[in-house]
Amino acid sequence: MKISIKDIAEKANVSKATVSRVINDKDNVSDETREKIKEIIKELGYSPDERARNLSLGLNNNIALIVPSDNPLYINIIKEINTRLFENNMSLLFYITDHNPELEEDLIGKLKNKSIGGVIYVKSPETNFNNMSNLNKLDVPVVIVSDDETNNEYDHIYYSEERISSKCVEILIKENHEEIAYLCTPLKLNYEKKRYQGIINTLQEFGKEIDMTDFYFVNDITIEESCSIAKEIIDKDYYTAIYTSSNILAMGVLKAYKDRNMPVEDNISLVSHGDLSYYNKIGYNITTVSIPVHEVSELAVELLLERIKNPEGQRKNIELNLAPELKGSEKLIKS
Repeated sequence: MKISIKDIAEKANVSKATVSRVINDKDNVSDETREKIKEIIKELGYSPDERARNLSLGLNNNIALIVPSDNPLYINIIKEINTRLFENNMSLLFYITDHNPELEEDLIGKLKNKSIGGVIYVKSPETNFNNMSNLNKLDVPVVIVSDDETNNEYDHIYYSEERISSKCVEILIKENHEEIAYLCTPLKLNYEKKRYQGIINTLQEFGKEIDMTDFYFVNDITIEESCSIAKEIIDKDYYTAIYTSSNILAMGVLKAYKDRNMPVEDNISLVSHGDLSYYNKIGYNITTVSIPVHEVSELAVELLLERIKNPEGQRKNIELNLAPELKGSEKLIKS
């Protein structure tokens, strides 16, 4: 039988309100009575209903997480944040907005009517901070994760899409690659344009000629289309390295070399923007630069919990450390 506050109150010969004050560590209870109630709680094996306790304290343990797409990166962020919230007796509600600014704004507006205790908002690069008026109407703590550092109103974790692609290309240049193929996403969305600009910036910084015949753009970000274009690159028998601006495109490159029965590690150097940890676990060992899922998830939950405890504390802006994960695939293959 489930033990209730009423059972404890009857055994201690006190009111339910007194028991509640002890459970919630409130004042106005004598030390003697407090110790007596604690002993009875222990004796009866009482465990408070977390949901009821939060409601009595005016708290809510539901946290909303907004992510811009179902890309593996964001799915992994959802999983990591869910794990960390669960460890803190909190529940996750998550929403995917498909890089649609209007949908994001509408969703944030509707959150005002939801029973939530806070929001972790992974902002789409397509959304301008100036257009997020509904965010200001939420009367709960908010943590933002974005590729834009221009935010002073909320706790904020940020990174640079340009810097990620720039680091990838820099790695290849410093390995003395002169002939690099750049397999890129279409330049439709802001994050795609930023990744492309990172390539251009790095080539200019190192005094390299920008030859657009070395750039290959997919129409759709799929393994199939990337594989097809990668086979064209293979057939040219010209390049010593390939940079891919998405982990999905890198998967297409790996498939192309597999289809041709050409071990990728013996035939081409490869560096990718984005996480390929699953592929690396089975022996591909591809060098990548990506958003650190574990770090961003841990920081987001940590900042949110701090803000819940201290609503008036100083706002924090934290830049993510985008260190490359060097696996050897960047090395120039000796002929």
